[in-house]
Amino acid sequence: ILKQDFEEVLNNYLENKTRNFSKDNHILRFVHDSIPNDLRNIIDDEQYKVIGSVGKGNWAACPHVCILDTEITTSTRFGFYIAYLFKEDMSGLYLSFMWGSTQFESLDYTSYNIRKAVEDVQKLINEYDNPYFNNFNVNEEMDLSSNRSLPKSYEQSSIVFKYYDLENIPDDEELINDLENFIIFYKFAKGNYHGKYVNLIRNNEIIKNPPSPKGGIGDEDVKTVNYWVFAPGEGARMWDKFYEEGIMAIGWKEIGDIRNYQNRNQIMDELIQKYDLEKKPTNDSLCLWQFTNEVKVGDIVFAKKGMNELIGQGVVESDYAFEEERGHYPHIRKVKWEEKGEWPFGNSAYRLPMKTLTNITNYKEFVTNIKNTINGEDSDEPINLYKEYNEENFLNEVYISKEDYRTLKKLLLNKKNLI
Repeated sequence: ILKQDFEEVLNNYLENKTRNFSKDNHILRFVHDSIPNDLRNIIDDEQYKVIGSVGKGNWAACPHVCILDTEITTSTRFGFYIAYLFKEDMSGLYLSFMWGSTQFESLDYTSYNIRKAVEDVQKLINEYDNPYFNNFNVNEEMDLSSNRSLPKSYEQSSIVFKYYDLENIPDDEELINDLENFIIFYKFAKGNYHGKYVNLIRNNEIIKNPPSPKGGIGDEDVKTVNYWVFAPGEGARMWDKFYEEGIMAIGWKEIGDIRNYQNRNQIMDELIQKYDLEKKPTNDSLCLWQFTNEVKVGDIVFAKKGMNELIGQGVVESDYAFEEERGHYPHIRKVKWEEKGEWPFGNSAYRLPMKTLTNITNYKEFVTNIKNTINGEDSDEPINLYKEYNEENFLNEVYISKEDYRTLKKLLLNKKNLI
């Protein structure tokens, strides 16, 4: 459905744009009605509002269809939301999670603040290392092939996106899977974003001293075990060697000992220089930084092959070391590999991350499903991206008594809904 919808617009919009702007125009009705209806059927949740637009009175340079969480916004001017944005030359379209750009103008914010707001939310993607987003573009700017001001503001406001070229639009299964993963992140960002611009997604209610996603006071000395998904070389070609030697190791030999770098930006700059890269190596610099500074002794590592197969499990036993004599994989840690095998994993809803190293600690059900797969236990639990929300959390945020809360809870459990 979606593939046919997108191709219809991409192949016919420019021709229709030469005609008079009329509510009876086929492409206008198609963007305004047909595509939103198809998306509503896919999402099947009344909480989301779907809006299609080709402009008001005049043809838009870049038509779009937006998906809004009505608890955040009912207008594309405010909050953040998911959008399909067509390029002005109709050579392709973007699926984007973005801020409403015009709200910054109304608040007298500058484009610098728009970028700051974008970077604020992008931190969630890197910080929580969302396993669904390894095929999407973060820390890059989209190109709508337009010099007009509104499309330029869309480009600035994009937080994460995926591009579909007219000549290579994927099938409906992939398009729907991408959309579902964007909605998962939409929910996640809504529940976990506490940055400077949090008032823009809270119905203009400014929140002072928001809770930190890093943890509460007094957590600094609590030792936690992190869970990592690790690729032992391309196509897992180094797995047997790493298993026999009891190590995990990664490449990028030319940049030397990672302990010599003060931050990720320094690593990124060195990668660009040593390997003559045109694009920022965001994922590679994150991998090197985390491997050196965030992986800890006692952490659990799941070895993978591709995105649909687990091949091992182990426990980290040493700090980072740089051993140049090892050749292509000089950055190492010792690991006690406890399991080795071949376990198919994942389905159309979720897969293993594509990156070399991914922290999946915050995805408890995802971790549980991996453990159960390796240990031979069945688990069909859905992936839950939310932290536990209990009675104490509720009463701290809603001004009702404990007795009233428990009465409402009983009613909800019995009636299944409250009006």
